[in-house]
Amino acid sequence: MPKGDKYAVLTDYLIKNGGERRSMTFDMLEGICGLPASAYQYPACWVNSAQNSLCHGWLLAGYVVEQCSIPARQVTFRRDPKLAREYLEQESRRAPGCGPSRRRTASADKGAEPEALLRAGEGFLERMEDDPHARYRFWEHCYLAFSAARKGSADLDFLSLHLAWYLASWGMLRGGAFLLQKDYKIHLPAAALLLEDRWSSLTELGRGSLARGDFAGQVMELSGELSQTYRREAGETPSDTLLTKILLGTLGCVPAYDRYFKWAARETGVARGAFSKGSLQALGRLYAGHWEAWEALREKCSRRVVYPPMKIIDMCLFQYSLERQPKLGAGKGEADQVFV
Repeated sequence: MPKGDKYAVLTDYLIKNGGERRSMTFDMLEGICGLPASAYQYPACWVNSAQNSLCHGWLLAGYVVEQCSIPARQVTFRRDPKLAREYLEQESRRAPGCGPSRRRTASADKGAEPEALLRAGEGFLERMEDDPHARYRFWEHCYLAFSAARKGSADLDFLSLHLAWYLASWGMLRGGAFLLQKDYKIHLPAAALLLEDRWSSLTELGRGSLARGDFAGQVMELSGELSQTYRREAGETPSDTLLTKILLGTLGCVPAYDRYFKWAARETGVARGAFSKGSLQALGRLYAGHWEAWEALREKCSRRVVYPPMKIIDMCLFQYSLERQPKLGAGKGEADQVFV
């Protein structure tokens, strides 16, 4: 069981009821999530070290232990998302193959804070609002079509057309791309899969789910089934770039892992550049840990369409990369490989 899962109810409780500070007795915690026997004996159980499941329960909510008295059986949590994230990242760096890379430049350390990413997102929004017919609005049209279909009757042919045009506008039909040789109906089975009720929770990622990262496993499960669907239809294996652009355009549950996004993720150190469960969990913690700031930008973006959190992450990291690495290409996803 991943760390934090056992105490997910504590994460949810603090997110909803924690305030700036929250003093709680051990009896209260027992009623909410239960406590291990060691919590009544060893101060180490209450240290902000992120090495045990109980600690993850409060860190994922953006809280740290400010004070704890085992004799009095009472603990005080203080809301400090930045410090909580630092403790979580310390553990990620200790674990081989997990979390952000240890090799960071000075500029990367500076970019890891959300301010630079949020400024980039503001720039992206300004560019798009200057043109009411900007091609990046294809995401809005596609996402709206699938959102409406989940609430009413679904016309798979109509949805497949939306998906095909969106992918074309986002660079997935360039060069020797396999999709360039297919008509839009190749997306029919994928559209049916994406509308299945079992994925509905991925369209409503709240702070608790993002903080815990429990959505990431389901995203990876869906991407695996989506890959199999295209292999059956096209005889080729879709790249992670294609899969994530489809998931972003239809459910909004993952950023598009194209070259721009991957470069920005690595450069800022917010997550691994490769599409993986661990990378998604790191992005979820980033959003949940600075909730108010990300949500303020999301509100600005949601005048026509309610943008999901992962779409905000996507546009911020894309624009951050575009401003610093223009040589990557002239537009989002240009020349990205469609099939592996």
